[in-house]
Amino acid sequence: MKANSSISWQGLIYRTRMQFGDYARQGQAKAAPNRGMLARLRHGLTVESETRAYGDVLPYVDRKSEQDAALRTAAIAASHPTLQQSTKTEEDGAVVTKHKALGTSCREISVQLALKNGAPIDVAYMVDPDRPDPIAQRLMQLPGEDLDGAALAINRILTLGDSLAVTVDYFDIARLLARWGKGVTEGSLAIRRSPLRDYYSYIQPKTKD
Repeated sequence: MKANSSISWQGLIYRTRMQFGDYARQGQAKAAPNRGMLARLRHGLTVESETRAYGDVLPYVDRKSEQDAALRTAAIAASHPTLQQSTKTEEDGAVVTKHKALGTSCREISVQLALKNGAPIDVAYMVDPDRPDPIAQRLMQLPGEDLDGAALAINRILTLGDSLAVTVDYFDIARLLARWGKGVTEGSLAIRRSPLRDYYSYIQPKTKD
């Protein structure tokens, strides 16, 4: 991939997701994915292997303080071809749907997993705080994780949803990890808690009679 200084690392996330046909741009849906690039990006999930992703990610990152977040987010975006990007665009680049919080996608994964395991639909949409499922358990631990631990936890959660009809806003993950902080200030703690807040704020979609 040729670096372009006019494109941010969020633009790299966009290009990564286009490999899976997430965006209905002319010519992209049938284009063969750059498998070499995707493989290199996936190595950016951990500090032990991230060097293989440097050439694809770092030319797009203006601030050194955002390099780790960019590497981790690009790895996550490259790891889930079946979990489509929730933000769709027209051929002229216009965004046609709004931001979707990571916690909302996590709740939808919980619902779909419950339905897949045979739960009635009304039970699947209910939450029992005394019996959190694996998704809720991971989200409760998220505020105590450093950036690398958070990226791994998010990636594991999305892996549980790989076979389900759930969409994800990878740009929301990018914003989240870029602002993760050290969990010391109230602002950083609020960011770290936001996925769990959004998870429990999820409202069952209303059905038409």
